[in-house]
Amino acid sequence: MRPSGRLVAPKADAPDGQETVPSAEVETSTPSIAERSGPESPKLPTLTSRDVLDWKELTDRLGDRETIKSIAKVFRADNEARVHALLDAVTDQDYATINSLAHVMKGSAATLACPSLAKAAKRLEQVSKQPVAAMEADATLDLSADISLGQLTSLLTTVQQEFDKVLRILEQPDWIERLDATP
Repeated sequence: MRPSGRLVAPKADAPDGQETVPSAEVETSTPSIAERSGPESPKLPTLTSRDVLDWKELTDRLGDRETIKSIAKVFRADNEARVHALLDAVTDQDYATINSLAHVMKGSAATLACPSLAKAAKRLEQVSKQPVAAMEADATLDLSADISLGQLTSLLTTVQQEFDKVLRILEQPDWIERLDATP
């Protein structure tokens, strides 16, 4: 069974094969996609910078609210699936899949004017690209030692955190109006 969005390393002595997360870490960690539902969802992040969602860029490029709402709906659904697929690919150290998913997520984030998410996905894509190119040149290579599971996990955690920031905006029923009113 897959963890609920939070990266959890396998542990042989745990009853279900999963390492438990200490309670102090749970309290300070970013909630996973599955954990953020209902009226308890975090409030809209303060938009003092355009790092999470650059409303000006988005409206300049796409214009009307209906188009933006439509793209945001697809963005959310597609990228929730990508994050879950990335969890599996990172666990398996499947560099080609990580590279492909991170590349698509980077483009999707750029389309919705989410620069921090695009940057995080780009970094994950870049790190996963090196082994893909090397393995294409020599299929007998084992590069699992070159890029550690810890490094991939750390990069994916950053992608998840940035995606969660965007989702916290999109989950608000009046997110467009609130962003439109942002100076």
